[in-house]
Amino acid sequence: MARFWPYTGLLLARALHRHAQGVTATRILAQWVSDYPHNVPLKLQLAHQVIRLGGDWRLVRRIAASLKGWPSAERDVHWLRLRNVLYEGGLSADHLAEEIRHFSERYLQPASSNGYELPADSGTTLVSIQRQRIGLISPLFVAGPVYFLCIGALRELAHAFDLILYSRDPHQDWATDCFRSIAAEWHDVVELDDVQLAQTLRSAQLYAVIDLGGWMDQSVLRALARRPVSRQFKWVGGQGTTTGTHAFDGFITDEHQSPAHLAHLYTEPLHYMPGGYVTYTHPDYMPELRGMVSRSSSPVVGVMSHPVKVSAPFLAYLRQEIERHQAQKGLPVTLRFIGARYGQDALKRRIAKAIGFDAQNDLAGVELQFVATRGHREQLRAIVELDWIIDTFPFTSGLTALEALALGVPLRIHAGAHCSARHAYSHSRYAGLTDEQIELQRLGAFAPGPLRNQGVSLLPPDSPRRDHVRLANSLVQLLHSSTPFATTGHVKPVH
Repeated sequence: MARFWPYTGLLLARALHRHAQGVTATRILAQWVSDYPHNVPLKLQLAHQVIRLGGDWRLVRRIAASLKGWPSAERDVHWLRLRNVLYEGGLSADHLAEEIRHFSERYLQPASSNGYELPADSGTTLVSIQRQRIGLISPLFVAGPVYFLCIGALRELAHAFDLILYSRDPHQDWATDCFRSIAAEWHDVVELDDVQLAQTLRSAQLYAVIDLGGWMDQSVLRALARRPVSRQFKWVGGQGTTTGTHAFDGFITDEHQSPAHLAHLYTEPLHYMPGGYVTYTHPDYMPELRGMVSRSSSPVVGVMSHPVKVSAPFLAYLRQEIERHQAQKGLPVTLRFIGARYGQDALKRRIAKAIGFDAQNDLAGVELQFVATRGHREQLRAIVELDWIIDTFPFTSGLTALEALALGVPLRIHAGAHCSARHAYSHSRYAGLTDEQIELQRLGAFAPGPLRNQGVSLLPPDSPRRDHVRLANSLVQLLHSSTPFATTGHVKPVH
């Protein structure tokens, strides 16, 4: 019976995490790993829990190092290393893209020796189907980025196609109901492995399928690598970088998110949406905009990203900027780290130490605060109180950037090469802001800049990031394209 105890620990940790008790889950997993030091699933679960909770990449690297040489952990260790580089840096953009391609070729492409092939096409055409069927597959049909960035265009798209939704997660909320309301069919496929999922998609007579999960669900990538649908596209959701596969006929993006000079970093052909690759739909509980702010008041500056994005290079930059601000004797400034996970004592100590604060969080001219928000409403209300946001790098904010712009709060951004390093940059440029107004290198972290909160949204109703119809029309043109893309690195704009 003793061999079942580690499995019990896994189930308990997962249950605690689902009930928002991540700290307790991590503590229990650490104890189980101590008791069963050679149990690979326990160590992998601990590594993923640490990432979800606070992004202590040093601990993740130690766990991964302890798993080297274990064949059953080879793929996970490789992926942990790639995730570490994506969030923390350490490799050139070209080298990382090559590493991702290698990972995908080795672990995502179907093995020729597995004895499985998709059934031959039966010859059935879609002529008899009144409306073409578009599959959407994701573990994120909840109140999150896929909803807020895609639902506006999807509602419009539902007028032109039958949307067949494949859900990869049992969790549901109010946003799930919105997705269900536009679905011609809804299928829960969380229990299907990649072979079963490929069979399901193949038999559904889909005109095209759009993946909204990406690196968050490698089983889907393995299924799509089998080419079960004639047209396959990647859009939002786990879209931090190329998938490294050749399974997709297009990677839906825009000129700021994935500029043409970086197209060689993608195995997928890039397909540009002229008004931007997403639009923003705000929730009903969006707070009121903040009023005018005096330029002579001490600024309140925020870091709003998930702690997993608060990288060592970013913290080193903040320390440098704090020292420079002190030397220049600028206005007193409040630096707030805001989010659901910033109530953790260990995380607060790690950040404070990295940016040079002592135990009393006291540095002349700079006050450090941690604000642990409870729920999305509190998160949005916390954004309104900021004068600007210092965006993380090399992995930038995504949905949070759009929320800040909608609430009139600008961001200061260091844009990198991969799309995960350009989310906030793309959102800001499509909000009409220039490089001079957003570049962190030009503005610095704490010096008053050309933009302060003026009580006006930076995403007005006529912003491209609000134009759901235009994005939907661009998607219709893409889906009806008579020539699916085939050339790696090819960039095809929609006119």
